[in-house]
Amino acid sequence: MDLSLSGHWRSSGCSDRLYAACRIRNSPFDWTLSREPEPYTLAGDTCPEGSSFDVPRTALENTYLYKHVLQQSKDLIDPSSEETEKTSIWLDFNSFDVPDCWVSGGPKAQCPYEVDESAIQRRNILVPSIAAIIILIITALTLFVKCNANRMNSRRRRVIAGWEYEGVPS
Repeated sequence: MDLSLSGHWRSSGCSDRLYAACRIRNSPFDWTLSREPEPYTLAGDTCPEGSSFDVPRTALENTYLYKHVLQQSKDLIDPSSEETEKTSIWLDFNSFDVPDCWVSGGPKAQCPYEVDESAIQRRNILVPSIAAIIILIITALTLFVKCNANRMNSRRRRVIAGWEYEGVPS
């Protein structure tokens, strides 16, 4: 969150040492800052007891966090400062796993929308193969039933002296 942008979010380098936004006891409107500035990968470890590194889920929560941060000492946070460390805080929101897939859950969070190329390839091979096997089984059953019926019909037509012909007798 960038305080110089009225609380709007922007991405920062993960090695920047910033304070982290910590939600107090899962309360949507109670926020505090971490004890000391750290890089993003360590930001979650510096939240005070009873709080956790988190991200605002709604615009109202974002406003409460923004107002809380503005009330901090100018030594910690100063929106008018030129230093990034004084105008920004960490939110638990990153795209480490997959570019442009922003997730919360710390630096090891995985993107739920990531496409597994090998799974798609298996599906592209497996579905037509199963369809072909089903068609072959249906064709084989049809041929066996049809051939068996024709064989039974030809046995019924036979008479002792020869063939029995169908049609009008001459």
